[in-house]
Amino acid sequence: MIYLIITLVGLIVFISSVILIKREQMEQQKYFETANQMAKETYLMSSLQNHGLVNSWFGPMQMIYLKLYNAKGKDKYVFYLEKGVTIGRDSENNSIWIPNPRVSLNHCRIILYNGQTYLQDLNSTNGTRLKRRLKTYELVNGESIALKSNDKIIIEDTRMKIVLFTYQPM
Repeated sequence: MIYLIITLVGLIVFISSVILIKREQMEQQKYFETANQMAKETYLMSSLQNHGLVNSWFGPMQMIYLKLYNAKGKDKYVFYLEKGVTIGRDSENNSIWIPNPRVSLNHCRIILYNGQTYLQDLNSTNGTRLKRRLKTYELVNGESIALKSNDKIIIEDTRMKIVLFTYQPM
C-alpha cells in the first residue's frame, strides 16, 4: 500500500513538472515570436526610410520581456533594451503606463548600459522596489541596480516579472 502511494505521489510530481516546463516553453516561444515580429518591422521601416538600401543582417538584439500583474489583471510586453523602457503614470511619455496616483509621472526606467541592464528610479515620490529571490532592494533618489532574469519590479500595487534575453534575427 505504501509503495502504491509513493508511486502515485512520484507520478503526480512528475506530471506537474512536465506541465510547468511545457508552460514555460510556450511562454518563451511567444516572446521570441514577438521579438521576431519586431525585428521584421524594424527591417521594413529601415528599408522604407532608406529607399530599399538596408543591411540585410541585423545583429543580436538585447530584449526584455515584462509580465505585469496588478489589480486590473495582467499584461505582457516585449521591448528592445537599446531603446530603453520607461514606466510611470504619464500615459503619453512612458512605455508602460501605471494609472495609480501613488506612482510618479516618470517613475523609473530600464536601460542598457555597457552591455548590462539596469533599473533606475527617476526620483519617484514613493521609490521603486526590486525583489530578487528572498531579498528586496529599495531604490530612491535616482539609484540604480543591475537587473537579472526572474527579478521582480514592484511599483505600488503593480508587480513585473522580467526575463532578459538575446534575440538573433534569422
